[in-house]
Amino acid sequence: MSQIIYENDAAILSFDYPYVTNFLTNQIAEHNLEDDSLLLKWLEKTSDDGNQDITITDEDQYEGIEYVGRMMYVIRDLLRDEKGDIYCKTCGRAIALSKLKIRQVTPFDYHKGVDKKAIKRLKKEFGLRGRVRLPGSGGTTFLCDKGHELFGTRDWIT
Repeated sequence: MSQIIYENDAAILSFDYPYVTNFLTNQIAEHNLEDDSLLLKWLEKTSDDGNQDITITDEDQYEGIEYVGRMMYVIRDLLRDEKGDIYCKTCGRAIALSKLKIRQVTPFDYHKGVDKKAIKRLKKEFGLRGRVRLPGSGGTTFLCDKGHELFGTRDWIT
């Protein structure tokens, strides 16, 4: 069975080709996202319809096919569903999916440490009224059981 492999400096993540294509097919049926359709077609073509492995790295440049970037979010969802195989390069070993740690930063988490007095001072200094939107971003990070960061996505930006 062919694999879809993602490799970065910290980890090697591999997923069974049929599981990834079924996941994307379900996503397309539910959400009808064009990038998912384009990604599925690209995976089918690149893998010769599942007959050869595909390796994607975070350093690859996919000129004209930016939808391959959507693969990061597919990987995130697959890892959340406890699918795939993980190898931590720092530990030098495979990591059981049940031992995988997930750290998520939500907008609430990001802004809860902001000092309300500092916001009042900024509002007064700049003559701002009403709610102040603070910039920030957050996402999902996957770590091995020893705490090494393996993979992450930026899920929101304000």
